[in-house]
Amino acid sequence: AEGSPNAKPGTTPNANFKESSCIGWAMENVGAAYAAAGKTARWNEILGIVAAKGSKGTDLAKELQKDGWQAVYWNPDAKKPDDGNAEHSFSASQVAKGKPYYGINIDATVQNYRPTAGGGTQQDLSGIDKLSKVPFFFGLAKGGMHTFVGRNGNVNEFHWNHMPDSKGAIEERPLKDWGWNSGVIMVPPGTWPTN
Repeated sequence: AEGSPNAKPGTTPNANFKESSCIGWAMENVGAAYAAAGKTARWNEILGIVAAKGSKGTDLAKELQKDGWQAVYWNPDAKKPDDGNAEHSFSASQVAKGKPYYGINIDATVQNYRPTAGGGTQQDLSGIDKLSKVPFFFGLAKGGMHTFVGRNGNVNEFHWNHMPDSKGAIEERPLKDWGWNSGVIMVPPGTWPTN
C-alpha cells in the first residue's frame, strides 16, 4: 500500500478489501441469497458451472432460471433507444415474438418506462411499479456486458475502476433513471407480482 499511487500518509489499508468486478460482486450477492435460503450446495454447483463457462452473466441467469427464477426483459424505450443503438429495439422485437434474450427465456417485461424524447413511444410505468415490489434481483445489461444486483426497483452496481474505499465504487439508482438501455433481470421464485 505504501508507495502505491493511492496511498495516503498516516492511514492503514483495510485488510478486508478485495479485488472484484461487476460479475464477481453480483455473484457474491446472489450467493448470499442462496446461503440465506439454505441452498449453499446448489450455489456451489452454480459457481462451478458459471466459472467453467467463463463467468458470464448470461450463464448465471440460465442457471438461476433452472431454479425457478423468472427472467424479466427491461428496455426504457423498445422502439427508439436514446443511444441510437439498434441492438435494443432488435432485442425488444425478438422478445415480443417469444424468442429468448441471449439464450434466456423471458417470463415478463418492463418496457417503455422512459421514452426517448420525440420518439412517439407512450410511457408505461406498470413494469416499473411491479419491479419496485421485488426485494432482490440479479440483472445483466447489453447481453451481459454489465451485471448488477438490485432491490425494490433500484439497481446496485459495482464500478471496477474505483478503489475499494471509494464512495463511487458501489452505486444505487432507480432502474427507471439508469443509463443502460436493455437487458434481463432475474427475479427469485415467487417474488414477481402477478397483478
